[in-house]
Amino acid sequence: MRFDGAAEYANYQISRDPFQGWALVATVVMLATLAMSLTIKRRRVWVRLTPAGDGATRVEIAGLARTDRAGWGTEFEDIVEEILGGPVAADPADDLG
Repeated sequence: MRFDGAAEYANYQISRDPFQGWALVATVVMLATLAMSLTIKRRRVWVRLTPAGDGATRVEIAGLARTDRAGWGTEFEDIVEEILGGPVAADPADDLG
């Protein structure tokens, strides 16, 4: 086995990317919006208005919590009160249990 030596060399590369700062800003914005989307409570509310006769309107409201966070029941009641403009008495006919 024989070693004949090594040639010394230097390799320099100088480059400039003017959009590198914009790419960093876009990445930070995307990561921030992703983090915010994970903290938002995912809720869905449906409202159906149908004529009930005598000029009255029947209002049906349904809601769905897409996450298992506590407090959806009271939050849904608050939404119903705001939609209907006041507290609503519970109708025993609507009870499923």
